[in-house]
Amino acid sequence: MQKLWIQSVKENGKKLCLENQTYNEIDQIASSIGSWLSQRNYQIVYIHSRNRVEWSIIDIACWKYGLVSVPLYDTLGK
Repeated sequence: MQKLWIQSVKENGKKLCLENQTYNEIDQIASSIGSWLSQRNYQIVYIHSRNRVEWSIIDIACWKYGLVSVPLYDTLGK
């Protein structure tokens, strides 16, 4: 996924990716989040949320930094 994301940013940098943000903008946000997670030695990130842009950005951040993301969908219940 990491290579695919990097290639997508190179090819589509100025095109819209998520909502009103370009691939380049999403990549910058994901880099900030991924760097923060990596510096704190996170290796697994649990994401519990409804599907939304922020969920996707955190998942991309995990791809970029080789972290494991585990989605816990809100439909799982308590």
